[in-house]
Amino acid sequence: MMQHPKVVAFDCDGVMFDSRKANAAYYNHLLAHVGLPEMTPDQMAYSHMQTVDAALAYIIPDEATRNAAHGYRKQMGYLPFLRLMEIEPGWCPYWKNSGPATKPPWPPIARTPWHAC
Repeated sequence: MMQHPKVVAFDCDGVMFDSRKANAAYYNHLLAHVGLPEMTPDQMAYSHMQTVDAALAYIIPDEATRNAAHGYRKQMGYLPFLRLMEIEPGWCPYWKNSGPATKPPWPPIARTPWHAC
């Protein structure tokens, strides 16, 4: 007898959402805050696939400047950049047709990708 799965887990980036624009805006905002220019294409490519700690270590070599960026990011958060995330094609139809068990227990946040479905 086949059992239905109890849990289905998705990796957000590349499955549910494309966060490249949001990440670029986030890191460029941090760089501007500490007086540095926007990321190069190479820095963007690296940062998009790394943790924030690894990304900042790569794009801000100076430790004091990097620490200032970390301090700022911890008080700022990522929420302002969620609106720049793009829903991957096919996600909304799946989301709408998959039943109530797959819905998150929180309401959609206005001006975020979740609100679009």
